[in-house]
Order: sequence, then structure tokens, then C-alpha cells
Amino acid sequence: MKLLNFFFKIFNNNKRFFLYYLIGNFVAIIDLILLFVLTDLLHIFYLISASISFVIASLIHFLLNKKYTFQNKSKKYILQYFLVIISGLITLLLNLLLLFVFVEFIGLWYIYARIISAFLLLFFTYNFNKYVTYGVLK
Repeated sequence: MKLLNFFFKIFNNNKRFFLYYLIGNFVAIIDLILLFVLTDLLHIFYLISASISFVIASLIHFLLNKKYTFQNKSKKYILQYFLVIISGLITLLLNLLLLFVFVEFIGLWYIYARIISAFLLLFFTYNFNKYVTYGVLK
């Protein structure tokens, strides 16, 4: 029972991060499905596929996090989305770099490489969005 109370305490203290994480997982599934379809079914080069799926997933991620995670009511959608795009471009470049290293040098399957890079970049995107995108523009 103490362990269960411990987890509830952690969750209550970090609800926003856990919601961000859950939305991120949902969007990551969409991203991976798009990546697979574009790469394996439509035969698009994996780095181009990753870029396309990333852009689509970023838009979904922005909309869901604005409404549910950060419950941000600011009407400055364009400025906020611009900040999300800046964060997204930084993340995209880091993601592509990590994908390239993991696939070309380490020999991982591109799907595994994408999962690992998503986990590594989670903390950067959460903090950027929390403190810059939504923290500044409440």
C-alpha cells in the first residue's frame, strides 16, 4: 500500500509532466505509423519520411498540449505555434542527427532509433514548452 501511495504522490506532484508524456506517447505512435507508412509502403527515404511525420505530429502535439496539458487560454496562437515550431525545428535537427548516428553508425533499425531519440528529446521539449511557449504567454 505504501508503494501505491508513493506513486500517487509522484503523479499528483507531476500531473502536467505525466499528461505531457501521455500526449507525447499518443503523438509518437502517430509519428511512428506515419514514418513506417511513408518509408516502407511509399518507399520515401527514411530521413525525409521522418521530417514529414515529425511536422504532422508536432501540430497535433501543439494542439493537444495547449488545450489539455498547459490549459493555456492565450489567444496568441501564431506566436505560440511559432515558438513550438522553433522548438520543433531544434528537436527535428537533433532527431535527424540522432537517427543518422543510430542507423548509419550503430546499425539500429530506423524505428528503434526513432524511439530512442524521442525519449532522449522528451525533457528538452517539455521544458522548452513549459517555460517558453506556455510559461511566458499565459
